[in-house]
Amino acid sequence: MTQSSQLATARLTLREPAEGDAPELLAYHVRNRDRLVRWDPPRGDDVAQHAAWIAWRLAESRAGRARSWLALD
Repeated sequence: MTQSSQLATARLTLREPAEGDAPELLAYHVRNRDRLVRWDPPRGDDVAQHAAWIAWRLAESRAGRARSWLALD
């Protein structure tokens, strides 16, 4: 991971998603489903769906169109 794909302070690190984050991202959405239902679109329970989202976000970043940040660590 390069410096440009991470924002860090003493208390928080935000980073771009990585291909291996799909299981953790799925677990986050399952764990917080009831709390986020009012704002988040419905999410599937398939890790492949989350892997596809990560691949899309990384492609957008490489193309210079958008960045996504995670605080999962």
